[in-house]
Amino acid sequence: MRPTRPPVQPPAFNAIVLVIILVVAVAVGAWYFLLRGGEQSEFLRAHERFVAAEHVAEDAMPKVTRFIELEEFDATVLAQIDVMERQAEVFQRLADEGDDEKAQQAQEAAAAAERVITATRAYSYALLRRRLTQTAAAVVEMQAGVVELDRLATEWNNLQ
Repeated sequence: MRPTRPPVQPPAFNAIVLVIILVVAVAVGAWYFLLRGGEQSEFLRAHERFVAAEHVAEDAMPKVTRFIELEEFDATVLAQIDVMERQAEVFQRLADEGDDEKAQQAQEAAAAAERVITATRAYSYALLRRRLTQTAAAVVEMQAGVVELDRLATEWNNLQ
């Protein structure tokens, strides 16, 4: 039995593959350097993701109508806290890397984000223990933190 060799590809096939690879590389490079945006966009994207996660967590409570739905509520809130923590890390990184005014705003955003995360944890804890007064107070704190983040996002946008 003779070993078989793989079929030799015609040169045209190799050229087509090379062209496809080059087109994909150029498209990815253009997206990365031109369309992705800089730190301004990164801050604003983190703000949008953080606020969206807070809204999902806050909107999870009215969906709980029976005791058995508490587990789903808790899973939803924990998933949103994870999203918020990742965005808070973006704010902190921008604070560590930025210049004076931008770094200060990013630091304030990171602090506001941590307050919202803490309030969201308190919100979940209070609802799971059926402490509705504490739940309401935590929601107010969450909303206040979002208002602060909205203010900081507007200021960040105005710096550009």
